[in-house]
Amino acid sequence: MNGVAIWPALARWSQWNDRATRSAAVLAAFALPFSTAGANVAFALFVLLWIVSPNLPDRLRRAWQDPIARAALALFALFIAGVAWSSATTADAWDLVLKYRKLVLLAMLLGVMGERRWQIAVLLAFAAGGAVVFVAALLIYFGLLPQAERGAVGNAVAFKNHITESWVSALLFFFALVVARWARRPALRALMAAGAFAAAAHVLWLLIGRTGYLLLLVLLLTWTALLAGWRRALPAALIGIALLGVVALSSETFVQRVRFTLSEVEQYRETGAPSSWGTRYEFLQAAARMWLASPIWGHGSGSVPVEHAKLPRGRTA
Repeated sequence: MNGVAIWPALARWSQWNDRATRSAAVLAAFALPFSTAGANVAFALFVLLWIVSPNLPDRLRRAWQDPIARAALALFALFIAGVAWSSATTADAWDLVLKYRKLVLLAMLLGVMGERRWQIAVLLAFAAGGAVVFVAALLIYFGLLPQAERGAVGNAVAFKNHITESWVSALLFFFALVVARWARRPALRALMAAGAFAAAAHVLWLLIGRTGYLLLLVLLLTWTALLAGWRRALPAALIGIALLGVVALSSETFVQRVRFTLSEVEQYRETGAPSSWGTRYEFLQAAARMWLASPIWGHGSGSVPVEHAKLPRGRTA
């Protein structure tokens, strides 16, 4: 009798664990845009529930069958293998490897989030978290909330920093456009269109993240290519760029950042004075040199600081 009774209990535990594991993933997606600590707690709970599930063998199988999960695990395995020929110390190499443990977390997520309703729940939770950031930024912009420590006048940072928050809004811009494209209900389509505009406005009007500007453009080009098809992608992309340009040029923050960027580039070209874009240019040069020195195997995991220190100092043409 005891053996017969244990199976319903195990089935109930399995069902509860599945819901709890996926709910933890949804909670993490919601917290991710505005709270690193909250997201870490939710992800830790997700990992614990993932491991203690009676469906663990099935989860491992589903994770392995997903091509994206396999690619993530293969990349993580490559980082581990790179320790063997790294020019860095073993401790530094493993420190780099452990930073990419999120690749394993990605595979774990794909192993349990196969149902469409849970996939949508994660996306909606991430969008809700992004909406929290946007509303907070608006309140800061209008002086109803105090400016965050990392913010400044014209840079309404709410929780993290302008680069992270502009990336989040750029991703939500793309998500809203995709949903608006496939939504059957006019009300949902209008809501997603408004959400896309709000996300773009967050990047262009409220923040000064130039990386966010670039990502916004790339995602707009991607969306227009998907919408128009590859044969009509070029004219659709040109129209999209023109529309985004009109919106962007109406933002004084965007215009000022573009002018500042151009002055940085010109100053670096003329004098070599340190600047944000000059530093990026030098990093690209250094990366090219390190790659040319070992284009096949590289220098191993965690080796960038060591190899960068070996390069000649000073500005190069």
